[in-house]
Amino acid sequence: MKAIKILGLLGFSLLASSHLLVVEEIKDVIYSPVNHNNASLILDIKQRRYALVIGNSRYSKYLKNPVIDAKGVAAELEKLGFEVILKTNANQEEMEDALNLFHRKLTPKSIALFYYAGHGVQIGGVNYLVPLEANIKKQADVKYKAVDVGLVLDSMGDDREGFNIVILDACRDNPLTRSFSRGAGMHAIGEISHKPDGTLIAYATASGEVAKDGSGRHSPYTKSFLKHLPTPDLSIEEFFKRVSRDVKLVTDKEQKPWISSSYSGSFAFMPIEKGQKITVPLKMIGGIKIDGAIELLDIDNIPGMAAFRTAEKHILTNKKVAFDWYKISAKKGNPMAQAATIYYNLIDKSDVRLVAIKVLPKLKELAIMGVAEAQYFLAYFYREGILPMERKIISHKIDNDKIAMDWYEKSANQGYSVAQYRLSLMYKYGNGVSKDEVLAEKWLKKSKENRENQ
Repeated sequence: MKAIKILGLLGFSLLASSHLLVVEEIKDVIYSPVNHNNASLILDIKQRRYALVIGNSRYSKYLKNPVIDAKGVAAELEKLGFEVILKTNANQEEMEDALNLFHRKLTPKSIALFYYAGHGVQIGGVNYLVPLEANIKKQADVKYKAVDVGLVLDSMGDDREGFNIVILDACRDNPLTRSFSRGAGMHAIGEISHKPDGTLIAYATASGEVAKDGSGRHSPYTKSFLKHLPTPDLSIEEFFKRVSRDVKLVTDKEQKPWISSSYSGSFAFMPIEKGQKITVPLKMIGGIKIDGAIELLDIDNIPGMAAFRTAEKHILTNKKVAFDWYKISAKKGNPMAQAATIYYNLIDKSDVRLVAIKVLPKLKELAIMGVAEAQYFLAYFYREGILPMERKIISHKIDNDKIAMDWYEKSANQGYSVAQYRLSLMYKYGNGVSKDEVLAEKWLKKSKENRENQ
């Protein structure tokens, strides 16, 4: 598992900082960021990349997120070297003009990406994107007043050698007027049967199903899409697997993203080459200011990881076995296992402070990288005030309990079953949070599901 390693001092501040990264070595592993907003990677891509991004919100029944989604995607794609055409609340003519402009920009070997957020329908096996001001009164109108997805694929060209990416965060409930509901043969966006060679089509939800607009700033799909965009050297296939996993988790599997691909090459939104320089503006995370250089780290190479993972497999079913493996891992220098020896009272109380002082910097480092287990134990350190001096230093700025809850949730949202189980107990008994039987049951269910899938 690849992650960004943060070298240097870890202190406390409300300031942001920027650093320059020179990649010295790349390992064939996977990077997992804590949160898209924590690190924005900006790089110069030599390969030509073009994107057309469209978000339509201002329908008769207003959609909150598509325009915000489109603007967010456009901004992040620009950081990744894409020349972006952005259209929001576009009518049919504006959408078709944008497609023509997009087509003219493409070169034979360039990367072409199309992203759409808004309403979409399928009639007779043909998918349509619904523009603004589309006065659709009967089913036959859709063919003439909406934009055929086939036109999108045609704009990318069937004779190019480049890679085409089509992302449809569409099907957000019924786009038609109250007097005209979906009739026979009319469905939400479905699978596109014909696509040019070298094309990947990503759907925000299963064929014919409705995608959620979401209650937050972004739709569930686009939120995850943005989260994983800056991930270094993440293959396009693994990228969309992660997006799908995230969306299924937050929607309780009501929304199931999927992809259809005829592309046989390799692609990463954030390709990294040896010696490449990257500017990385980093914000404070959970009260921690990152100060120093950055390099790539293979988490699997952390000492004692195999023993730590063995302990984790047994912790909810056989604590004695798990404790023995935690001790073995801790002796090998594994920071999460060392934290576990404090958590589970496996060392003398007189040694707790010394061990905590030793392990805390590395634990923070791994938590910031997105290591769910480290996030969990860091949450415990904050919540229990393991280091009283630290609590005193930051108490006037930050609430330790709130930071702890933030790290617990980050860990749980990554699918870490131990964190999910802990949250279920906290909500059940009102331990540090208000009692909430619904949330308690939710996290208990997720914990059981993840344990079964391990």
